[in-house]
Amino acid sequence: MADLAKQPTTGFVNNGSLVQYGNDNTAGDWDYIVISKPNRPWRVSIRGDIPTSKDGVDMSVSVFEGTIPLFSSTGTWKLQGQTSLNATKKNFKIKFRNVETGKKLKVKIGDWTPLNGLVLKGYAADRTLLRDTITTEIWRNLHRDEKGYLAPESAYSYYDRDNLGMRTSVLFSTAGFPCELYHDGEFLGMYIIRSDNDNDQYLIDSSNPGHFLAQPDHANTFWTDGNYNPPEWEINSPDPNTDDSVSFLKRFLRWSSDCIAGRVNMKETYREYIDLECFIDYILLCEVCFSPDSLVNNFMLCSWNATSVSGVMYIYPYDEDQTFGIVDRYLSARDTDPFKMGWVTKRDRMFDRQDPIFFETIHNSFTPEIRARWRYLRDTGKISAETFNRIIKDTTDLINPDMMRKDLELWAMDADVGIGNGKVISDDGKKWSVSFIMNFAKRRIQWLDQQFKYYN
Repeated sequence: MADLAKQPTTGFVNNGSLVQYGNDNTAGDWDYIVISKPNRPWRVSIRGDIPTSKDGVDMSVSVFEGTIPLFSSTGTWKLQGQTSLNATKKNFKIKFRNVETGKKLKVKIGDWTPLNGLVLKGYAADRTLLRDTITTEIWRNLHRDEKGYLAPESAYSYYDRDNLGMRTSVLFSTAGFPCELYHDGEFLGMYIIRSDNDNDQYLIDSSNPGHFLAQPDHANTFWTDGNYNPPEWEINSPDPNTDDSVSFLKRFLRWSSDCIAGRVNMKETYREYIDLECFIDYILLCEVCFSPDSLVNNFMLCSWNATSVSGVMYIYPYDEDQTFGIVDRYLSARDTDPFKMGWVTKRDRMFDRQDPIFFETIHNSFTPEIRARWRYLRDTGKISAETFNRIIKDTTDLINPDMMRKDLELWAMDADVGIGNGKVISDDGKKWSVSFIMNFAKRRIQWLDQQFKYYN
């Protein structure tokens, strides 16, 4: 680890503050640094006590692409995620600090918006590390319109006066890539560096009462009872202590429950409440990636014109590690057959005990529209086995097979993952392979082709 005390002056220096190139370029007051997306495996080397809670502890970190230093920093790291607290292989969140100024240090990776830190996901429920990353990338690929937008154009143009609209690459979910994590020089495991899931990723201005962003957290019955239960929601914007966000959410939940109960006609009223194409795409994502854990949890609700009496809701995926055959209970690899599993967004089997009744109501109200959207996504190749395999390969190319083997040696495949025994949910690891995911995706597409009567 580099000496943290010295101030660099010339040349290429990695001193525990910032990596710098060029003569007499101290860059001591830089508040963010820019790094290309990786072409080789990243290595993150941390020195300091390993955190045991969500309270941050001091550390220093150096980041490498292969053997080439990218930057070094001081800061804090802590445990990340509710499930991780009970897992053997923890998730971590790193916050960077400029050692010279003591100020926060942001890192911009490729076209990502600048991050306040890095989230390191261990994905004990999915030892391939692939499912979350590829599912959100599949989402962006299928939902992106002809201009490359993932939200209404007004959400982008809102920032034209601020930065001339230079926000075209915001993720509208998370993204990630693999890294090797080291602690005090010892290999700590394979992880995914994942982007933050904050307001910036959704073009949300929290000072604007019309900008709404929230997610359900261990929620249960809000679709059917239409009730807003504060402990079940994390509201990012606007301030959850104001009436603005709560009133808008209550309006949406009342409408959804009224549609389910038949008190309101969804087809006649949807334009005032939801962006239909966004919700249809979300349904198709849950189906093609098989995501039963994303029906009353693990999604973001978003709006840019929210009021207590009007506003259109959009939906975006989040935390998609339980996809492509991973469910929160035992189901053998043999029984995890896309031709046997049935619908995720209908009340067929309810694998993760999450009620899909709202999405089933959309199915029943908009069957022709859903079928037409599937045909478009298949005709354009946005959904195909070849497209999915390319997305998978883009991630696996950044994983050294030898280091994955070491990860499996270090963290036993039957380790407690916080949602049950890893040996159980993976059927003794049979679901933890690239080939399983690729074959599952191919057969799931074939099954959905049959349901939607798509014959190319």
